[in-house]
Amino acid sequence: SAEMPKHLLPIAGIPAIVRLLETLARVPQVVVAISSKDTETVSVLKSLLSADDSAGTEDKEGITKINLKNSSRQISVVKLSPDCLGPVDALREVEETKLIHPSTRLLVMPGDLVFLTKDFDLDALLRSRSDE
Repeated sequence: SAEMPKHLLPIAGIPAIVRLLETLARVPQVVVAISSKDTETVSVLKSLLSADDSAGTEDKEGITKINLKNSSRQISVVKLSPDCLGPVDALREVEETKLIHPSTRLLVMPGDLVFLTKDFDLDALLRSRSDE
């Protein structure tokens, strides 16, 4: 569509955000923040990543939880308010959901910009950060 979010643009036939989420498979908690105008991301993530067809109903706070195939993990998708002005506001809105514990180390990755090579060692990166 003309209004397709950048993170849904395909790379070798797979939406960029799906590639990123697959790379982050060992990260214990993933929260995806989407624009209030985004009507496509949740359905794409459910169709490509969901363990079951009934999963992923948006609650009254605008949060959709998607159970992943072949995993006990969930992805939480937060629909941002129309008043959200940018990344800092987005982080504030996600924080207000209480999905992320205050002591959690936060890794922010723009879904349309970050791509890791096949041999990228995310575990080593996360370990090096936890040693600091």
